[in-house]
Amino acid sequence: MEDLLTPLKMTVISVSTHQQEPSLLQNAAKKTSTAQPPKGYESKKYVTYSNPDEVLEALRSKPQVEELRSALRFLRKQPAEGSFDITDLGPKAAQIINVLVVSIIPDFWDSLVPSEVGNQVQILPVEIKLLLECLTSVTGLGAIVAKLRSLCILYKDGKANIQRLDVTAQLAALHHALSLIVSTPTFLKTLYENAWIKTKDPVKQAGLWRETLAVVSSGKLVSAAIEAEDIIKAEAKEIRQKSSSPLQSGERYSQLLATFTAELALKSNAETEEDLPWRPLAQLLGKAGSIGFRDELFEQFYSRVLLENNRAAWPQFHAVFSKLVMHEQRNALVSMLRTLSKWLPDKIQNWVEDRAWHERESDEIAGIAAVISGIIKHNDVLKDFIVSWLTGNSGGLASGIGIKRTVLAALLPHEDKIQAVLEKTLQDFADKLYIKHAPVLEQEANAQTLLLSAGYINRVFPQFVSNLARSGLYLNGISNRLAASSERSRFLGMIVGTAISELVDKPDKRMNFGLEELENDESKWYRSLIQVQDRIGEIKDLVGRQIERKGVKGKKPMKRKETLAVVPVSAKSKITSIEEVASGSDTEDDLVPYDKPDSDPEDSDDDPTLVRRGKPTAPVYVRDLVTYLRSTDNFDHQRLALLTAPNLIRRKANFGTEVSSHAEELATLLTGLSDKFEIADFAKMRLQGMIAILISQPLKMGQWFAKTFFDGDYSLSQRLSILTTLGLGARELGGLKGEDGDLTGANIPPEALFPSKLLPSKLHKIYAGPSTSLIDSIASQLESTMIQPLAIEAADQLSGPNALKVRTFSSRLAVNAKRTKAIPNALAKVVADGFFFPLTGRWWVQMRTYGDKHVQYTPMVLAHFLKTLALILHASGRATLALTQMTREFWDLLLAIRAEALGAESNVLEALLFAFLTLLDVNEDKRRLADDHARELLETMKWAEMVMAQHRGEEAEGDRVRGLAAGVLVRCQQVVEKYQRLLMGDMVAL
Repeated sequence: MEDLLTPLKMTVISVSTHQQEPSLLQNAAKKTSTAQPPKGYESKKYVTYSNPDEVLEALRSKPQVEELRSALRFLRKQPAEGSFDITDLGPKAAQIINVLVVSIIPDFWDSLVPSEVGNQVQILPVEIKLLLECLTSVTGLGAIVAKLRSLCILYKDGKANIQRLDVTAQLAALHHALSLIVSTPTFLKTLYENAWIKTKDPVKQAGLWRETLAVVSSGKLVSAAIEAEDIIKAEAKEIRQKSSSPLQSGERYSQLLATFTAELALKSNAETEEDLPWRPLAQLLGKAGSIGFRDELFEQFYSRVLLENNRAAWPQFHAVFSKLVMHEQRNALVSMLRTLSKWLPDKIQNWVEDRAWHERESDEIAGIAAVISGIIKHNDVLKDFIVSWLTGNSGGLASGIGIKRTVLAALLPHEDKIQAVLEKTLQDFADKLYIKHAPVLEQEANAQTLLLSAGYINRVFPQFVSNLARSGLYLNGISNRLAASSERSRFLGMIVGTAISELVDKPDKRMNFGLEELENDESKWYRSLIQVQDRIGEIKDLVGRQIERKGVKGKKPMKRKETLAVVPVSAKSKITSIEEVASGSDTEDDLVPYDKPDSDPEDSDDDPTLVRRGKPTAPVYVRDLVTYLRSTDNFDHQRLALLTAPNLIRRKANFGTEVSSHAEELATLLTGLSDKFEIADFAKMRLQGMIAILISQPLKMGQWFAKTFFDGDYSLSQRLSILTTLGLGARELGGLKGEDGDLTGANIPPEALFPSKLLPSKLHKIYAGPSTSLIDSIASQLESTMIQPLAIEAADQLSGPNALKVRTFSSRLAVNAKRTKAIPNALAKVVADGFFFPLTGRWWVQMRTYGDKHVQYTPMVLAHFLKTLALILHASGRATLALTQMTREFWDLLLAIRAEALGAESNVLEALLFAFLTLLDVNEDKRRLADDHARELLETMKWAEMVMAQHRGEEAEGDRVRGLAAGVLVRCQQVVEKYQRLLMGDMVAL
């Protein structure tokens, strides 16, 4: 027992010394230069060094703390002209840095760095500060990143536990060191000065800065740090850096790079300095966009340069922005437009039932227009790009009406550009192929841009609009619109025709179709676009909004104070006398004792400290539900919120405005919610809550979920949950909730899930087999329902002629028993504008912008997306008014990915075949298919034959693909054989 506590050092303190130095005991607790060296290091005397070779030899020979401090001080002393500098690119500096990273940090880190340091560089020991300064260079950062990656590979390939623990310890030390380096306020400034200030040779400057950008702006630091952090967490080792480290997310690291660029630009003079620092800063900003957070990068940059300090530093902004490569300027402008559109309130972005909305000026639109106008002021290339962004299919069409208003307001000083916008939008609006094949979302955006630009031009050059309204292009366009098969295309044609007629014709000669649908709120909103008059404001109009936006973003939900019941006391109450009552009074016999209370199972725990009496209650109001969902660190709040969310939202949906005013906030919280506490049935409860929100506001929330699926910053699993919400929500609105109840668990009684009949959760996941998603399960059921009649018909044909068959007649009672009660289909009213067209329209925008590189094109997400669209189309029913346009858009989308599906994974091919089969099954009017979709029908049939030939002779894996392809082929052949003459005439005409 005496050997358990062995003193490492003994110090005798006299009484006088203790009285003179009362803080000696406090100082002894702090780490000083008397720290003991790691085990295996010999004790050496304090030495000085005169050249880097001696330092390298000393570092390799396991130095003591004093010797290490001397070596680091030699490396960090101010180098003379032509002398050794540890921050330069050279073989000797690389060797020294390699020793520091490989040996010194793993050996000395835990013994010298206090555990409470975190990212606070100020309280680090002197040795660690010197060490970090030596590594704040391109060579040092590259060495740390290379070592982290090699250790990660070694950890994944390691066999022995001892080796894995040693690797984890080294990873923790290097990870903490890298985090401290990046958290230093002068981190980027030091790298910039090493490359451009200290280095005088232009060639060497360019090479050193190129290497700096390769390490700092390419995402290597973030990726290596995150990979190492995951391994450290897997080994349950404490992560020393706090949440303030920029390396914990690419978004915060991108904002760090943008902040440094903005601060250095603001400190420079744009008039006197021609090349420095503008070109290096532009290269840093452009390269940082490749990390993947371009929107956050440029939002931080223009916010710091233009919107802070109540003064817009336009010279500095243009000095950096003009040095960007042209394609980087275009990408930066698109990112700025995307982030600036988030500053606009929802009442500006979406059409509202307010007839006088266009008469009120908006400070947000004026301020954003000032920003955009200042960016493109001296750049003709960006002006032309703005025109193409407004009229093309890159991203402007998918944006809201608010950002279109700001961009057109920014073009007010350039009337020729607005004329170009009007002419280009009119050409697309009148094109037959555009009317037939363009998504409805794109056609609506095109009509909005056309009306806005026509209103601006009419106020400046009314004769130009008058001539345009009488041109053959405009008249043919209106005729093509009115002759279109799509109801929405005809509606837009009538809206544009009446709106332009109000601008150029007299009241008695204006176009009037006399239809009731042209007098509703949406029609009046479209026609009011020609009266919009926005202006270019000033930056100060947006500065105040920025402060409010930051305050709202960082605002935490307020906790409601518990109200205590206060017993009123009479103000005239007065104590008159005090009487003593004897303890043995006879009045005690009249008291009736209370019964012994029943035992409370919640208080039956043996340990009284574990009894919880202040348990939270279930939320009663929607605002309480929002508060519970925001409490991500409270298990009880999270569980209660998930349990009560579906019923509470459905109950409050048609009662007041509680749900409608908090719908988007609830959807955002539920979509981004993570299973931090591993709550039982977490995914099902969260999905039911999201479906409840969708059912409460189908049109509004359907569009919101579709937009969030493409533009939101969510993981793959969260995006899949959005698609599942849209699919199941559409089926519930279509009256098919009862069929999905067995899959979602709504129809399973609690008795059926008796715990003794189930294995433990971990074993159940192993032996239950692979679980399928709800969308896949419903798709399999529909697939069987659609293929089974075809199989019965084929078997009937093979059994012989009909004359030899016996026909059985069912009784009237049996027929009536099989009849199902008609269920109202609420989906048919909102399926086009709320579900289908937002999904297909935004998919085309993403496809044309990013190709097959966007996340929605990954096999798992693409298969889920196609099945969701097929389920929505099937749930909408065969009598939906927008079925014609939905069929056209869906068919074009399916044919666009048929070539890639042949070489993709089997789940994508199965989803594509299922979508084709659903499309052909829902359209009962086969004559219309042969008349309007002859080319698509024949191409689908040929492609199905190709799939059958490609998967012939495969094992069970290809049985489902062959079955689906056979179903599609049979459906196509039925139409072709019946309307062959019509199809041949159509194809000859083509």
